[in-house]
Amino acid sequence: MVWRGLLRVVDFPRLLEAQPAVATALERAAGSAEARTIREGFALLGKVRMTGRAGLVDVHDLAWLDHTVVGPGDGNGLTWDGEDARRGWADLADRGRPDHPVRELLPRRGDSEWVDLGVAGVGGSRIRAERGAAGPYVVGLVPHDRIRALGTTLGLGGARRFTPEIGPVMYAAERATAPGTFLVFAGSSLE
Repeated sequence: MVWRGLLRVVDFPRLLEAQPAVATALERAAGSAEARTIREGFALLGKVRMTGRAGLVDVHDLAWLDHTVVGPGDGNGLTWDGEDARRGWADLADRGRPDHPVRELLPRRGDSEWVDLGVAGVGGSRIRAERGAAGPYVVGLVPHDRIRALGTTLGLGGARRFTPEIGPVMYAAERATAPGTFLVFAGSSLE
């Protein structure tokens, strides 16, 4: 199994309206190995807007879709892979208390909480996303009003090894003021 993780600033209102951009990417990728993944992302955007819910796997996939298709190269995300990176993030997760912003970013196994994304779906109902850790997935969602507290924490203790890397993403998260913008951690161990 290969572990990979993504730390990204996600503007969910922009992302959930990005079906035209994803459709354009799908046209460009026709016949390529990534066409299937982009097609699944297109369908996922529609599903989340219709149902008003995004489970752990959905949020994970939406964050990666935003990183690779909707906003590639925008400087709002970083990726890691491999066992050393997984252990580093797991060590950081173990330091967070239940009411602490680190637990919002890096939930522990068995944690699950539904978060209002601040976006209206089809029919006007609010879209909710699951934050938690189950199976091979870890999905963290930190709302804009908790990012500064998280940044203060990440500059301390065992997080120092990540601080130089995540600094630009944290800065982008603090600058983002649009309602529905979250700092997202999407990690998975997949084959």
